[in-house]
Amino acid sequence: MTMSRPRKPLNAAIIGAGAFIARQHLPNLARNPRFRIHTLCDLNAALLDERAAAFRPKAATTDARDVFNDPEIDVVFVGTRSSQHARLILAALQSDKHVFVEKPMTMTLAETRCVLAAARRSRGQVGVGFNRRYAPSVIEAKRLFDSFRKGSANVLYRIVDDHDIRPRYIFDMKDGGGHLLQEACHIFDLLPWFLGQEPVEVYAVGPMETDNLITVTFADGSIAGILCGGKGGCFYPKECMEVFCNRMTLALDQFRELRMEGPGGALLRTFPLAANSRKLPPKARGMTGFYKASFAQRPAGVDDPARLIAAHRLLVDKGHAQMLDAFGKALQEGLPFPLSVVAGARATLCALRSYDSIRKGRPVKIKADEYQLD
Repeated sequence: MTMSRPRKPLNAAIIGAGAFIARQHLPNLARNPRFRIHTLCDLNAALLDERAAAFRPKAATTDARDVFNDPEIDVVFVGTRSSQHARLILAALQSDKHVFVEKPMTMTLAETRCVLAAARRSRGQVGVGFNRRYAPSVIEAKRLFDSFRKGSANVLYRIVDDHDIRPRYIFDMKDGGGHLLQEACHIFDLLPWFLGQEPVEVYAVGPMETDNLITVTFADGSIAGILCGGKGGCFYPKECMEVFCNRMTLALDQFRELRMEGPGGALLRTFPLAANSRKLPPKARGMTGFYKASFAQRPAGVDDPARLIAAHRLLVDKGHAQMLDAFGKALQEGLPFPLSVVAGARATLCALRSYDSIRKGRPVKIKADEYQLD
């Protein structure tokens, strides 16, 4: 029997080493044998020193040009503010390097067109951080949905928490791009994949910056309603997806509890917490109890939402580690990565057209030729 040779790890550079990258991507990259953390880059020299001490890269720099000019680097991970994403993606593609960017991929239609054009010319692939597709609970929900699906579906998706836990720049339309671009983009990516259908129209209401209700119509007549806002609280589950199709109801609550009911059968399944989570207290029963326990494990007297999120220790598995592993496997094997430049462009376009709908007070069409490569 011939043994296959282990594939050489991909040399990875990370540009932007802020809190989320340090909490999620850097530990996942460090644990994954498909990658080697080669270079860390951040404008904050003190932060860079801290991250370098923790993750021990081969090099550390405050100049992104060092990353793009280094022939040893195979893939660039972009974790900066969204306003810098397009520029860094273009620099990576022009260097024929693979690039993985946190959502949203781009902030404007002009940026999207430039990135699509660069992707056509480059040997590098673009991956986008829409991790929800890789969450174990979501994968199982889609498997069940596909097993009973017949005809179009109706979907309700709630993604609501307390906006005080988020950086204020997110709600600056020129800097962060607003909540639809920053947060609802996850759902604009998830639903076309889940339903296997392209969006054709959006109708959105609410303020431009936040607290929106969006109706998305898909090519087969499926309709989804998305509530994306921040008037909720930290002690209630943030996300819930309900799917109605062929006399069946499927509900996924906070990536933790999956329920199904209908003539085709019934199911109740609870999914494990993320590997880096604390253990669940025995009294934390039910979804609300589970979520309260997430924030109950905090220093006594801490009530400020921004500090609460920092103390959050019960973590559901949203697919971050699985997503990066799939990206590494695709690059090593020369295969296309599903969370591609097209997925990034489509999600950005859905958000931008939703803003157009708010401005115009009517539904707005989504044209596939604005986000496809061909």
